[in-house]
Amino acid sequence: MKINLSNINEKQRTGLASIGGVFLALCSISLIPVFAFIALIPIIFSLNKSSLKSTIKNGFISGISAGIFSNFWMIKTISEFSNFQMGLLSYLFGMLLLGFIFILVFLVFYPFVNIKLNVSFKILSIACSWAIIEWLVANYLKTTFWLHPVLYRNLLNYEFLVQPAVFGGGVFISFLATLINGALAFYIIKQQKIRFYHLIGSILCFLLISSLALVVYPENKNGAPIKVTLINAAHPLHLEWDETTGDKVVNEILKLNKAAYKTNSDLHIWTEAIVPWTFSKKDDFLNAILAEDNGRNVGNIIGMLSEYHLDTFYNSAYYFEKDFINLQRYDKRFPLAFSEGPVRIFNIPILRSIDFVIMPGNYEGIFNTNVGTAGIAICNETILDPIYKDIYMKNPDFLVGITNDGWLSNSKYLLNQHILNNRLRAIESRKDIIFNSNLGFSGVFNSMGKEIFRKKDAHPYIQTVSINSQNKITFYVRYLNLIPYLYFVLAIFILILNYSKFNNNRKKLNLHEKNLYSFYIVFLCL
Repeated sequence: MKINLSNINEKQRTGLASIGGVFLALCSISLIPVFAFIALIPIIFSLNKSSLKSTIKNGFISGISAGIFSNFWMIKTISEFSNFQMGLLSYLFGMLLLGFIFILVFLVFYPFVNIKLNVSFKILSIACSWAIIEWLVANYLKTTFWLHPVLYRNLLNYEFLVQPAVFGGGVFISFLATLINGALAFYIIKQQKIRFYHLIGSILCFLLISSLALVVYPENKNGAPIKVTLINAAHPLHLEWDETTGDKVVNEILKLNKAAYKTNSDLHIWTEAIVPWTFSKKDDFLNAILAEDNGRNVGNIIGMLSEYHLDTFYNSAYYFEKDFINLQRYDKRFPLAFSEGPVRIFNIPILRSIDFVIMPGNYEGIFNTNVGTAGIAICNETILDPIYKDIYMKNPDFLVGITNDGWLSNSKYLLNQHILNNRLRAIESRKDIIFNSNLGFSGVFNSMGKEIFRKKDAHPYIQTVSINSQNKITFYVRYLNLIPYLYFVLAIFILILNYSKFNNNRKKLNLHEKNLYSFYIVFLCL
């Protein structure tokens, strides 16, 4: 049976594009893995034999469709910090940006779907172009992670499906998923035996690479386990600090601290911005924390603000031991748009919803702790590839993430996304990772991506866990600066293979086909 997509009308193309946008949103919202393998199929159908004008229009509509679902949390969340009007404006603005991002996706896919290439080359070209788009968006829209269209996120709940990350990070998982999307789409368009083999081959490729990752990079424990205690005060989102409540809250925190020292752990990990004032060695609160040490020199990683100027601060993480020995500081490098600073386009502030601004830091987060080197990320940075690119270059012994997810409490999918991204970081680097979140999910994943502990609680608690130091360097970490360019090289290789065929048949091609090939060349050059 053959599905004739050349005779569909414009309304049907628009409907397919909208469905594709919704499916891509579900790749982030849902934990059902099937969407990662079918989300691009309606988009490929919509683009098949489409006009350039239709492609641009339907790309925008597809992005809007995705934004309706993936950005819905913004209205309530931003209203908590500002007002309903700003929340609604931010929601609409986010949808608009996604519309333009999807125009890029559709324009890039457009020639690859329609040009007269061998189906194998078409599928590879689409997979390469999607990987390039994911990489570009992740690297150039760092402060707005909700605008990142990715396929792999709803696979993060399944450690086996995330294993290919050791060879190429999350983008490589999406590349493999796109191969399956493309093979299935072209098989549905025309059910030929060779296209069925493409489909089976793409599925086997994903499964074999996942299995190979487990063989090539098995669990490797170095030395004795490290005993770590997570201290979570579970502060409400709008906790009021005054002379009455402030002392009470601090006393509750110090009770948690005292209980943590009784566990005889080597390292204590707190959450982001544990108190609403800036760090100082003279701070009574910090000195009360260290008063419990009794000469053990336990390490502390704690989130606090740092002074910059007037209503501008750094969102920082500090490491220190008894008497502030070995004091180190990391400032968050990519403050979250809307909640920590303005949305910027070409460095021009467009929208701002708060009365203070978090300044971006300048250096990668590496702490030399009493139990080894720790790679540190704060809040939304745990989702950002560029942050870990710099951390991995230092080859830390383990990874740490701290956050305050109280502002995300109305969005279960973002809370899940925040904790599950830590599985990706553990697998791609083969390092244990600890994540402590105020009002979100805290947890630990070992270097194989196995969940050791996960907890979400509205009441204060401490949790003691064990992790292991890891020094193995994965293929992804070793070549992470080169891997994005492999997708470009592969696409150029396909172009070279098909150039002679194009040149020999130039006279037989119509203007539309010539324009498609020219677009193909321009995209690769760019």
